[in-house]
Amino acid sequence: MVLSLYAFCPDLSDPGPEGEHHTSGGCEALGVGAGDFILLERTDKGTFELIPATLVPTDQLWFHHPDMRSRVTRAEDDFEQGRSTRTETPEQAQAFLDGLKKKPSSHQQR
Repeated sequence: MVLSLYAFCPDLSDPGPEGEHHTSGGCEALGVGAGDFILLERTDKGTFELIPATLVPTDQLWFHHPDMRSRVTRAEDDFEQGRSTRTETPEQAQAFLDGLKKKPSSHQQR
């Protein structure tokens, strides 16, 4: 179940006369603020645990998959180690990419 902080801290849903929001301090003590998302999970003991969460748009879920994060980390390492090719024109870039197609990959050489 996902609760928004507005459901958890009802005093945030009623702004003051200047549009500001005030809390009794309970929400700040939990380390959450207005607009934060919290997962409410029932534990084995029957209690509930509040877990801070982030809302990720569906079309960006692929980026948060562990395999994709690993690929991004390897790519960033390649750039840091100078393992990259820079081209100046679209024609140079296309020639470089075409050259990659002609080279057999490691799994094709076996």
